[in-house]
Amino acid sequence: MGNNTDKQFSLALTRPPSHRWGVIAVLGGLLLVLLGGAATQVKADVPVTLTATVKAGFQGNYRNGEWFGVQVTLSNDGDDDRSGTLGLSGLGNLKAASVYVALPSHARKQVWLYALSANYSGSLQLTLRQGNNLQLQQDVSLNFNDNSSFIAAVVSSDGGALSSLSGATLGNAPATRGSASSRTTVAHIGLDELPPASAALVGLDALIIADGDTSRLSDAQTAAIRAWVVGGGDLVIGGGQAAAGNAAAFADIMPVRVGPPQATRDLSPLTKFAGSSEPITLTDQVAASGATLQPAARLLAAFADGTPLLAQRDYGRGRISYIGVDPNLGALRAWGGYASLWQNLLAAHYGGPSFNALNMSSVGSGSALLPQLALPDPALLLVVLLVYIIVVGPLNYLLLRQLGRREWAWLTTPLLTLLFAVVFYAIGYQSKGGTVLVSRSAVVFASGQDDSAMVVGTVGIFSPSRASYSLNLSDTALAGDAGASGNPAFSGNPNAASSSLRLGSPNALTDIAIANWQERDVAVQDSIKLPPQFSAVARLDGQTLTLTVKNLTSQPYSTVVLYAPSVQQVSASFSLAAGESKAVALDKKYRDVDQLAVAISGDSSGRSSVYNYANGGRSGLYFNGGQRGQISETERQQQARDQLVGLLLGSREGGLGLTLDTNQGLSNGSNISLPPSKDQQIYIAAWSDHDYLPATLTVGAQERPSVTLYVAPVATLTK
Repeated sequence: MGNNTDKQFSLALTRPPSHRWGVIAVLGGLLLVLLGGAATQVKADVPVTLTATVKAGFQGNYRNGEWFGVQVTLSNDGDDDRSGTLGLSGLGNLKAASVYVALPSHARKQVWLYALSANYSGSLQLTLRQGNNLQLQQDVSLNFNDNSSFIAAVVSSDGGALSSLSGATLGNAPATRGSASSRTTVAHIGLDELPPASAALVGLDALIIADGDTSRLSDAQTAAIRAWVVGGGDLVIGGGQAAAGNAAAFADIMPVRVGPPQATRDLSPLTKFAGSSEPITLTDQVAASGATLQPAARLLAAFADGTPLLAQRDYGRGRISYIGVDPNLGALRAWGGYASLWQNLLAAHYGGPSFNALNMSSVGSGSALLPQLALPDPALLLVVLLVYIIVVGPLNYLLLRQLGRREWAWLTTPLLTLLFAVVFYAIGYQSKGGTVLVSRSAVVFASGQDDSAMVVGTVGIFSPSRASYSLNLSDTALAGDAGASGNPAFSGNPNAASSSLRLGSPNALTDIAIANWQERDVAVQDSIKLPPQFSAVARLDGQTLTLTVKNLTSQPYSTVVLYAPSVQQVSASFSLAAGESKAVALDKKYRDVDQLAVAISGDSSGRSSVYNYANGGRSGLYFNGGQRGQISETERQQQARDQLVGLLLGSREGGLGLTLDTNQGLSNGSNISLPPSKDQQIYIAAWSDHDYLPATLTVGAQERPSVTLYVAPVATLTK
């Protein structure tokens, strides 16, 4: 009995009653809650010392396949210095730049990043990393716009300025399809949100400065905007009280010289320009800036005393427009002809893809100049193979039998095979080459008036061995893999990763991986300073338009063409030596893109067509790799010319209004008849071997001849 009692008592001591388990569980739960709350409180008490304010694109808008800027303002409110690589990532085919940032304690710094997306991307992710340590992560929203959309950025103190234009149809309707451009997207930005790289502005169709002191723009921003206009952009400067500040950075290229503001109660001249029967109702006087029309400008509307109310001036392939009142006036916004006013003002701006080196064909224009794709001569390979068979087979056997050492065949056969392997390798190496080669192909858009210009092109790199290369760029250049919107699978190495754009001093494109005896194209865009290369004086001899053209440079131009889109006349090609003058008649009529393309490229092969030009080359020669390696140096340069001209005339900067969708519909190679353009300028298109691309390979390389097309207006037709 005693033993049993002791056992029961012992069990009672070691196993608590069931209600005690409940008490313990409750106490444990309370403890966990308290600990969790304390942890939360500790976490909440930890200050967030590193923050970022991000402004991407144009109020979050970007265009498919075009670079856009991402302005990042970093603030470090902590006591510790921070540093790391600031970069962007996202879904889809996104290309983005990165930059190393050092941010001392209690400092604030603003930096620019750049990105390009070849498809829809609803957001980006900004990160700051120091090695594997993630110091900052932030999502950034984006709005996708396709290539036919019209994006207008508005600078105004009123955050809703010109919002009534959202959804309106601006820009020209392509003549071949009869369909208008997509509806307009209006983005409201500050002057500080305009990127200092011209390539990041190419996705923008129009920039309207309604209220912004442009004297606050940096030199890089001003140069970028000017180059963007030269390349085909529309810059609109508003008047009224803010006119002087709006025009400050562009006074020398404005269509008017802005004077002091004056009061007016009559804006009826705008109704005539807009083609509207509805009057503009003013309840009180409004401020209109005084203005004097500048030479080479067009007066579109004027007050009763002749003071310009609406004027426009060509600048390169783009335009600068002036409206003498605040374009955001309430009376204008309420007017039924407001949208028509902007439609007429921006009417010659065509939609479609821009001329962008990243939009070049899957092969690329730079590599079209590289001769290293030729296969070894088949006859030579056949002879060497026959010699190999004879030596390894009968000759080896007979020699060993003569020596009485036929058992040595196990040694002589591998040695002979190895020897001929070296011979085959030497033949292949000789045909492919053992030198790094670089070729360049570009178009330079110049203003023709001052030194503002934009260059767009590709650098083709041939590598004799598997290696990664880097290109040093200028401070404002943007670069990435060319072809198929920067897809490296089209650059000779399907397994190559994308190159990396790293901003700094200088900017650099790194990690350009190329396999053995392969090539890769890199696309480069930048604004450059280039004085006018030509001057011209136009005169009309009866029905023939004649220009006296002078080469202002010290370099000769072997193929030069003049063309006037408004009358569809083009000259025969001619040459100009350094300093030479020549009278040239625009005595040829062109009806379609093909005829103009042949004239500009100097292609006499007769094998080109609209479809092939629009896609960057001649299908019978360019896209056939077997033929490509066997052609001459002259034919190779012609290929590069054909591609550049095809891209130029099929882009919105080309002024012919051919959209990408239209080009793809021309698989039968039929030509498109073109209506006369509203562009009254006469252009010069001249070919040279001068290199304007601001990109230098960091290793030694042999430079191939460059192919550069210089395009600029040299005169204006007057009615």
